[in-house]
Amino acid sequence: MTRSLLDKLDRIVIPKDICKALSLAPGSPVLFSVENGRVIITPEDTVCAVCGAQIPKGKSIRLCNGCIEQVAQIHRAEVAAVI
Repeated sequence: MTRSLLDKLDRIVIPKDICKALSLAPGSPVLFSVENGRVIITPEDTVCAVCGAQIPKGKSIRLCNGCIEQVAQIHRAEVAAVI
């Protein structure tokens, strides 16, 4: 476990070993959540932009397969309504 201190502006520095483990670089967007009294830090590009489900790292679009399928179903229904 790595230790860091909260500064007077309520900021912490994410230790270098944690950044490396999460592939974070300066300017990387991260999401913070609290679960069972613990702070969870998640790289934003690894979660679906709609539902927050985990997606494979490096995927070019930030949507999980479930949300992609829902969008496809809506699109198919709209196309069918026009025809």
